[in-house]
Amino acid sequence: MAFRVKLKGAYGLDCPDVVLRCVVGGLIATTVVAIWIYCFWPVVLFLTEAIPILSVEAWQFATGFSIGLIGWIGFSCWTTSVHCIWTSMRVKKEVARRMIEMVDDWEHVGSVLDVCCGRGLLLNSAALAMKHFQSTDVNPIDDEKTESGGRGGGQADSGTGGQESGETLSAGAETILKQSKRLHAGTTPSRVREALGGSRKSKKVYGVDIWRPSDLTQNSQVVTVYNASVEGVAGLADIRTADARELPFPNSTFDVVFCSLSLHLVGAEFGRRTAQARKERSRALMEMVRVVKPGGMILIWDIFHFLEYVELLNDLKTIERVTMSEPIRAFMLKSHIICATKRKR
Repeated sequence: MAFRVKLKGAYGLDCPDVVLRCVVGGLIATTVVAIWIYCFWPVVLFLTEAIPILSVEAWQFATGFSIGLIGWIGFSCWTTSVHCIWTSMRVKKEVARRMIEMVDDWEHVGSVLDVCCGRGLLLNSAALAMKHFQSTDVNPIDDEKTESGGRGGGQADSGTGGQESGETLSAGAETILKQSKRLHAGTTPSRVREALGGSRKSKKVYGVDIWRPSDLTQNSQVVTVYNASVEGVAGLADIRTADARELPFPNSTFDVVFCSLSLHLVGAEFGRRTAQARKERSRALMEMVRVVKPGGMILIWDIFHFLEYVELLNDLKTIERVTMSEPIRAFMLKSHIICATKRKR
């Protein structure tokens, strides 16, 4: 797909509590190491006099080992915090671009659902893709040609007017002509624009979430709506409050269903590794399968339980094909994109 999504909005920091704890831990460890190095010999001499069982050399080794251990803990804290920030700021956008490119027929995608949409990074990426392809369905038409081909056709003989009007139709407009079955051979470019405007209104990207700030900074419906307006896709976005386990949509509604870094959080209140949590994740996954159309796609990116998702999807007769991407480094962990296609009826 030649189109590349370019986002302008602010999409927050994932796992802010984890990042904060890592930064605080890194600061404490760095401070302790700096003080301990500065006071190395006084500390060694004090320990030798206070506990004379060990020699000076032994206390030197013990003190140096302690400094190295605390330094390693501090380094790990700093590395984790930096990688979490990098994932939130860069990796998520790159993976969103990949997931958008995995849908190879955006021209015919009419409805998209982003489950646990957060601040709308993936939701807005999908909306921008839909907006791009629907805006290129019809080539720009000069207003003068509109007047001569549409209005002038009424003054000339009917055969000539129809021919001129037909010549101004672009290939994209002819596609609309065939699909709508409402435009006749003498359609003027202005009516083509009207038809195109109607097709735009029919396209929609839906986002649902329960808006937990612990998962993402400033995670709220208001911020998500604002980001959609910043990206210029507010008219395409429909953002709601809903649980992934009880999606408020009829069966077979969406052409594509996305879920990014969220499915592992479903049922986390029961403990992520418990049988009840697995059952809750399965409920959310079955809801995604329910609302996607036959022939539609489900794309899930997650850092945990990806083999579980593949197993659950493969066990469904309604799923035709399931694939898993190569590992993607995110939040110091291996993540994967799961792609499933619902069987056509």
